[in-house]
Amino acid sequence: MNVMEALLKRRSIRKYKSDKISKDNIKTILRAAMYAPSAKNAQPWKFVVVEDRKILDEIAERHPFCRFARFASLAIVTCYDEDLEFKVDGGEYGVQDAAAATQNMLLAATELDLGSCWCGVAPDPAKIDMCQDLLELPKNIIPFSITVIGEVEGDYPTTGERYDEDKVIWK
Repeated sequence: MNVMEALLKRRSIRKYKSDKISKDNIKTILRAAMYAPSAKNAQPWKFVVVEDRKILDEIAERHPFCRFARFASLAIVTCYDEDLEFKVDGGEYGVQDAAAATQNMLLAATELDLGSCWCGVAPDPAKIDMCQDLLELPKNIIPFSITVIGEVEGDYPTTGERYDEDKVIWK
């Protein structure tokens, strides 16, 4: 599958089979994440791979938009290290770096014919605290997103054309 095929195929999947994801596929997804661009090449990301059924169920219980994690075999929590992110007056770039890494994971999962869904954590302080507590993360490791991943239950959904010329400003 080429990049455009993965971009056009990718959808947020919320129904999963209980099949385990191979370590090789997990490493492929993580490798893709670590090839994301980052500000000043700081690469401040940390990834928490969650396969433990109790933790997946707890995520489903405590995150209102991740209820379907209880059916998936895997979630990857993308975090960034505040001590490592690139900072300039008026802003930090860890959020953008973590977003790029998360998108790369979604595309890699699609290429592997796995379903995935991005569940936001940051900037919601309650969700950040929940993840830090549940995963026993130090305060400088900021959870950004939870990517739920699994074998797709049923048919992979499709959608119509999304390109909309009205959203483009030509100068």
